[in-house]
Amino acid sequence: MMVAAAVAACIAFWPTGGSAPQGAVSPQTIATSADTPAPGASSGTAQAIEVNSVLDDMASSRSELGNAMTAAATCSALADALPTIQKVVGERERQLAKAKSLEVSALDSGDRLKDALTRALQASLDADRAYLKWATNAQGCSGDTPSDSDLGRGNSISENQATPAKEEFLGLWTPIARQEGQPGRDRDHI
Repeated sequence: MMVAAAVAACIAFWPTGGSAPQGAVSPQTIATSADTPAPGASSGTAQAIEVNSVLDDMASSRSELGNAMTAAATCSALADALPTIQKVVGERERQLAKAKSLEVSALDSGDRLKDALTRALQASLDADRAYLKWATNAQGCSGDTPSDSDLGRGNSISENQATPAKEEFLGLWTPIARQEGQPGRDRDHI
């Protein structure tokens, strides 16, 4: 019972596949939006499109991880969930590298925006690595997957570091996205 509550807490911020909040878009909708700047687009628009591309990737990883963590709550599904968690860790590493290389000089508060994004990604990566360690250590269990300090650490990093950095990022990104014609977001869709 405690394990189910711990896993529920760690996925509380992941999308459930339900409807996106008003003004937000799903990763599927985002993927069909403009991914490359139109000829003659401003450098701000081009940079915003690149930031949005990282956000698309983040939303996809978040959804994958949420599904894997739900499955990992049961020992019998742990073996199937583990490769997905490993895949997400690799995706987060690539997303963080891409975010660190973003050019944001033409965006309002671009340096602050990039800093918040990279902090959110680093925290997400750290949390995902803790979840991977939890799932790896729990292999061979029976019944519900037991909680441990790695699961607790992942939840803590997600809640106390990733979420505040995402909220800071969104506060900066929302007006830029609106100005540059990019989709609206919420913390469940980055």
